[in-house]
Amino acid sequence: MIIRGGCTYERSLFYPTWTVLHVSASTDSFHLYLESAHYESHCPSCHGVSRRIHSRYWRTIRDTPFHSIPVFLYVRARKYFCDQPSCRQYIFVERRPDWWGSYDRKTYRLTAFFRHLAFSLSAEAESRIASQYGAILSGDAFLYLIRKEQLPAIEEPRVIGLDDWALKRGKRYGTVICDLERRRPIELLESRKEKVVSDWLKAYPSVRVTSKDGSTEYAKALSKGAPQAIQVTDRWHLFHNLNKRIEQFLKRKFPSGIIWQEGVDAGCSSESKQKALTEREAKKWQFIQQVQLQYRKGTRIADLCREFSLDRKTVSRYVQMESFPLVERKRIHSADPYHPLILSLMKQKVSKRQIFEVLQEKGYQKSFSTLKGYLLKVQKQEGSDQQKHALYKLPRQKIHSYLWSKPLEGPEKQVIHQLLKEDGQLQELQLLLKQFQQMMRIQRESDALSAWIERAEKTGIKELIQFAHYLRSDWQAVQNALVHPWSNGMVEGHVNRIKVIKRQMYGRANFDLLRIKILYCSR
Repeated sequence: MIIRGGCTYERSLFYPTWTVLHVSASTDSFHLYLESAHYESHCPSCHGVSRRIHSRYWRTIRDTPFHSIPVFLYVRARKYFCDQPSCRQYIFVERRPDWWGSYDRKTYRLTAFFRHLAFSLSAEAESRIASQYGAILSGDAFLYLIRKEQLPAIEEPRVIGLDDWALKRGKRYGTVICDLERRRPIELLESRKEKVVSDWLKAYPSVRVTSKDGSTEYAKALSKGAPQAIQVTDRWHLFHNLNKRIEQFLKRKFPSGIIWQEGVDAGCSSESKQKALTEREAKKWQFIQQVQLQYRKGTRIADLCREFSLDRKTVSRYVQMESFPLVERKRIHSADPYHPLILSLMKQKVSKRQIFEVLQEKGYQKSFSTLKGYLLKVQKQEGSDQQKHALYKLPRQKIHSYLWSKPLEGPEKQVIHQLLKEDGQLQELQLLLKQFQQMMRIQRESDALSAWIERAEKTGIKELIQFAHYLRSDWQAVQNALVHPWSNGMVEGHVNRIKVIKRQMYGRANFDLLRIKILYCSR
């Protein structure tokens, strides 16, 4: 029996088929001296049974901790003679394949504990946690344990999903491939190039359906590597693409937001339309026009990025602009946090000096002269507001949400209703968005999609025309998205999981290590 902390444990529960010769325990370690209860062993070469003992030696094995105290097993191992005349091996050591491997220094259950940690955390975090539980192992040893793990062979996939993930964001991208039927990733590729993906697909002719985003690179790879497979465009990416187009349209139509005054037509502020550009803004607009000129001449966006030293997103935004985006900058005054209190005091006909004293009690630390100018400005603004109707300013995001059927309340809803009544393009856009949602979620008919594209092209909204051209460029895959239930939702989830594992390892994991961690955890 083993006694620890006033509790008694039967040794046979922990070490069956072993004879315990001696037990010693201290506050920092636990030692058991064992010997096998079997007096025969099988030769590893000829598998013959031998009972003739040659000699004995002590072998040290680490086991799982006991009450967070390290456990060391000192096994008196026997060496046997092999008496089979045809066997080349003369002497062999008894094996215990049910407890540890031939050259291991840890039991299988301790190795399983380390393996579970290795595939859950980063190497250094694993080492720290394991030491807290009395199982000391270095970070490098955990990495070796991961790399030693053998991944099972890939079962013949029928339905797969592909998506890219960033090895180095903006520079290098890889590809994750998931089995959508078995709901797990089956391969991680170091590139998203057409040749790499198509070569992998050629090795698996069992693929029948493939789900992808709108990438033309993947479309070419699938056509070349798996021509027998049906390509399905992911529906979320279709919604995402359309959403971006609507955002561009609203930004072009309402560059400074939507300003509406009660009793006056809703629309863009005339002040923002007529405001002259400053010298700096004029120089910036001239630079944007140079980028647009080069783009209209046929220069690729990648070449424009290198020529003007701009980010790709910035160049894409510049070539879409029709006018310089005016930005309203609001200066923050030190008395702004006290604005409601100042208004209430002004209504009570309190003098400026008394307002200053009240604000000082509330924590205002500036001088009276600083506050006096602010009070004159507020007084003037209040006087002009009494002669005007209420003024509303609506951000573009509000109308964007409303067009996607998100409900609004109060004056915001009235403003948008008035806009929709007066603007035929917005009315048509709202109707088209509702039809697209219904078609993708409920109706799912390819004829309805063709009619929707034709109607979108007739609106004259260039962003919708661009989206219609995108649908036509990948027409068969888009049609399949209406018919087949497969999507890239699960693949996107595993892309997020890759990001988490990369951050756990501080972005320093080699590709082979990252691949094993991604694919092993899903088995």
